[in-house]
Amino acid sequence: MNKRYGAATSRIGRMENHILGIYCGLEEGPANLFLSQEVAGRLAAANGERSSENLNKVIYSRVLDIQTVKKIVKQSFDDEIQTLNIKSLDNGLVKDLVDSIKEDTMKEALEMQKDKASAFFQRVKNELKNKKKKNKGAKNE
Repeated sequence: MNKRYGAATSRIGRMENHILGIYCGLEEGPANLFLSQEVAGRLAAANGERSSENLNKVIYSRVLDIQTVKKIVKQSFDDEIQTLNIKSLDNGLVKDLVDSIKEDTMKEALEMQKDKASAFFQRVKNELKNKKKKNKGAKNE
């Protein structure tokens, strides 16, 4: 019954994140909206036919079985990426990787990412500024 996904709803306990897999590739994976619609539809179909009545029961349910939802999200994601250039890491490797990540390691990685992103955007900004100067100089000649 979340109204939206975000830190505010997460802090009050209405949202809990789970790592169901780690994927890599050149394309973006399925959107959250697609996955939400797929999960709701598959849960509705599990209660009989995929009707609007069953869909409403799922959507307005106060409690859903977390293990069932996790399984359906992963299945939906894996089904959808079959057409994309995305690969899934082996589940054993995912577990090892997740178990090895500590708060300080994650903070360090995010700080490095932030610094690299800032440097990239500054470089692009400078390149655009230089192009504008060149174009302006060429017009004045």
